[in-house]
Amino acid sequence: MRLVLAVCLLIPAQGWALEICDDLWFTRNLTYDRAGQCFGSSLGKAVFDNEGCTEGGVSLDAKSAKLVMRVRETEAELACDVDTSQDFLAVPVIEQRKTLVDLPLATEFESACIGWKGDRVPLHTARNGESDLTGAVRMGDTLLFQYEDVDGWTFVELQQNGIPAGLGWAQVEIGEDSCEMMAG
Repeated sequence: MRLVLAVCLLIPAQGWALEICDDLWFTRNLTYDRAGQCFGSSLGKAVFDNEGCTEGGVSLDAKSAKLVMRVRETEAELACDVDTSQDFLAVPVIEQRKTLVDLPLATEFESACIGWKGDRVPLHTARNGESDLTGAVRMGDTLLFQYEDVDGWTFVELQQNGIPAGLGWAQVEIGEDSCEMMAG
């Protein structure tokens, strides 16, 4: 459980604020890309590889279909309208996000642990302790929480000196003594 203290900080929007509609678009379309969908929009072609893709509809497994449904619901609630004529998406470390097994679902709620004071915490590609590692939370890191927790797993984006430094799924508890400061 994350303990969020009321802290007022002036944090630059660049590098901190999640572009939630871009992130949701990316998650939804990465799911379709993995199923073999071809992309016709400028944005789809810029973000995904159309190699070996299938024209027309593709079938999603039950887990993927559920994720896409939840993403679409969130996009509708937020009235998202991503400009697919562009060739850039505001998703930090997008290439690393493509390597994830379990995709995170962005939320409107953001918080951060600034200056991690706990032990090293492994970051995984999936919500499974046996999955591949993507990195680790280390002392002094800033942990950004901008995604839904799932079954005791938290999706964490790391920053070091304000620069994206990694991401992945972790089993991490945030308490009063875990961070130098909490924001959000």
